[in-house]
Amino acid sequence: MRAMNFLVERLRRGDWVHLFPEGRVNTEHEHLRLKWGVGRLVAEPERTPTVLPYWHLGMDAALPNRPPYVPRPGQTITVLVGRPLTLAAEVARLRRRGASSREARRTVTERVQDELERLRSRAEQLHAARLAS
Repeated sequence: MRAMNFLVERLRRGDWVHLFPEGRVNTEHEHLRLKWGVGRLVAEPERTPTVLPYWHLGMDAALPNRPPYVPRPGQTITVLVGRPLTLAAEVARLRRRGASSREARRTVTERVQDELERLRSRAEQLHAARLAS
């Protein structure tokens, strides 16, 4: 909770924050739901921050997450950066409706998750095509 409070405060000051929205490094490449803290980071600051979604594949081939932690040059890495998500209008609607903080966090988190899933699907296709060529 202290870490999230720290991040919210940074966003209130207009700073940039970066996080693993699943709450951890996903070494098993599982489909994990995002933590609702993502929604809190977007919905709570007075000025709604812009979310820059991105998905990357192949980093674990270039620098393994398990010993030996030795870089492996020449690996294929795919990074796909999505369009910035401006959720200010949606957050404003939630506030006008008097949505609970729980509902706001869930709603915003689901929007971010939907965008990341679209990005993931496109990145996986691009990565597979790059590996095949």
